[in-house]
Amino acid sequence: MEKRKCLLAILKIIILCYFFGFLIAMLLISVSNSKFIVYLISPILNVILLTFLALQEKKKAFGLWDFSGKLNWKIVVGSVLMGCVLYGVGLLFNELFHIPIEHQNFDIAYFFLQICTSVFLAAFIEELFCRKFVITSMEESGFPPIVVLLFSSILFYLGHVNFFVLDFHPIETFIIGVILFFLYTKTREIRYCMIVHATGNLLAIIYQTWIV
Repeated sequence: MEKRKCLLAILKIIILCYFFGFLIAMLLISVSNSKFIVYLISPILNVILLTFLALQEKKKAFGLWDFSGKLNWKIVVGSVLMGCVLYGVGLLFNELFHIPIEHQNFDIAYFFLQICTSVFLAAFIEELFCRKFVITSMEESGFPPIVVLLFSSILFYLGHVNFFVLDFHPIETFIIGVILFFLYTKTREIRYCMIVHATGNLLAIIYQTWIV
């Protein structure tokens, strides 16, 4: 894939994802402005992204659905520990930049939605896109490793910016993207990245619900 076509394919997925996500978000908010409806926006965006990834996989096989390799359980344990450490780093950044963490009152329906969305859906789909799809397509197109590293990490950072309320995450999201880039390129196993991502998201839910 040529470099120009590669970047256009990636940007097209992002633009279409946010376009349809914005339309659906506006429709949901027009129907109801309840907190639960608003929290449906994130999983809907993830499902839209997964749909476009599936369409892209049909055009050119990237092996997005290949999970046949055997996992190294030492790396699995290391990935869980890495997720814990990276979440701890995130808390440290919040303290340094005086960014408040919103407490979430426990609600069984919302808690279940968070687990399904953040721990399973988001960790799975975001890693497929930001790591496996973006890195693989850019490498095959001949981009230098440093460009792939920066581009994929910046995309990961921007994917965690809430453009609806201009809620910009601090720099640790970019740093996490860099670390996950190296984890994926060294192991070539996206499931390790998913484990790191899911662990961090699970800790965030627990911390916001029962600790903060």
